[in-house]
Amino acid sequence: MSITFYRGKDTYALSRQKLGFDNTMNWGNTLLSCNYNKLYNNNLSLKVTAGYTDYSYLFKASQYQVDIGLFSAVRDLIGKIKMNYRSQRQNILFGMDYTYHRFTPNNLQATASGLDLNFGPNRTLLAHELAAFFQDEYLLTDYISISAGIRPTIYLQTGPYTEYSFNEIGDIKDTVTFPRNEIVSRYAGIEPRINLRYQLNLNSALKASYTHNKQYIHLASSSSVNLPEDVWLPSTNTIRPEKADQFTVGYYRNTRGNKYAISCEFYYKKMKDQIELLYGLINDFQDNTFEKSITIGRGTSYGAEFQVKKTNGKISGWLTYTLSRTTNQFNAINEGKIYPAHYDRTHDINFVMVYKLSKRWTLSSTFVFASGNAYTMPSYKYLVEGNVITGYSSTDAFRMPAYHRLDLGAEYYFRTGKLDSRLNFSIFNVYNRANPFFIYFEISGDVFHYNLKITPRQVTLFPIIPSISYSVKF
Repeated sequence: MSITFYRGKDTYALSRQKLGFDNTMNWGNTLLSCNYNKLYNNNLSLKVTAGYTDYSYLFKASQYQVDIGLFSAVRDLIGKIKMNYRSQRQNILFGMDYTYHRFTPNNLQATASGLDLNFGPNRTLLAHELAAFFQDEYLLTDYISISAGIRPTIYLQTGPYTEYSFNEIGDIKDTVTFPRNEIVSRYAGIEPRINLRYQLNLNSALKASYTHNKQYIHLASSSSVNLPEDVWLPSTNTIRPEKADQFTVGYYRNTRGNKYAISCEFYYKKMKDQIELLYGLINDFQDNTFEKSITIGRGTSYGAEFQVKKTNGKISGWLTYTLSRTTNQFNAINEGKIYPAHYDRTHDINFVMVYKLSKRWTLSSTFVFASGNAYTMPSYKYLVEGNVITGYSSTDAFRMPAYHRLDLGAEYYFRTGKLDSRLNFSIFNVYNRANPFFIYFEISGDVFHYNLKITPRQVTLFPIIPSISYSVKF
């Protein structure tokens, strides 16, 4: 049996005194899991897992006499049973898993000149997700193996819940209230997958796979907002489950007596019923519903991944390079034209090297490079009947600066009695690269006198950070 607990939290703050503006963001994760393993014999084993996860996000902002606070969270209770049967030519996995979701999508509080603004009651959304799975990996011949699996799923959203319907101008037209435990929406599906492997010779092989996935929980982001404000939302009657079909082919080769492993993999992924927030988490300052801000579309992702890996010797490590493209298409965004997804990264490089200096000392280095995320930039402002209107570029038409950094580490191994001990020294971001966290736009001048200037400002986190850690194995 094993028990795992983790808690991490990040805090960010930005203050611009000349604009009278302050904001802070806090986000973090808590994880608790308990695993029970039992080996019945050389062929059959059991694993039972019970767990709890908690992700929360808090955004606060103030400018002049207006203060806004936005809280979002998702909490899960998880249970899973998995059994594994192995024989000389076969490996079978089967079991069930269950998740109870509790969502807080967008609880909002605000004050203006000391007066509390009312955005309606805070909302909590509940959902249950149940799945069974079966996978069989079988060695057909000495050269051909096949792995096939199926995963039937059931999803239930339950009350208490208030469902909103809107008229053509976006005002709430009607509401339907569901009491506790009443089923609001119900979805079910089957997720098949198949993987084929053909051994060309002792050193090389070809692989091909197909996977169909259905996702009932949505990671919602906004292409019109550059802040890192992604939140999790459940499937409802108006938000359908996401679907994805992925095809992959690859070539794998070991060289020089398995000293080096080389692989190249090509993939294509088609996604349906993707969601995007048109106006961020809050549509306006009349209510805190998120439904009328949701738009549904599709996405495509494709690319190639290459890896060279050295697994033994005094020097080991790997080099990976990914060339990829991910696009979205929503009728309500970018005039229905295809645009880069916010997290689309054309180039992604990871280089890791480990040097075994002696029996006690190990040195390591890691270099990371990735193309900058896409974002939408306000391009101009103009006057319409005395009102200032902001005009934007095409959706996600601009790129943040590339992300890259170098980390160095040294580990010293020693024994204390019967205990294995390790002392680790590391330096994160050795050359103090100012990698972008997000970009905001500072406006100066006066639109009424036609001398307005919009200047992008980059916010950076995590400069050079040295650290020391000590671990004991018992």
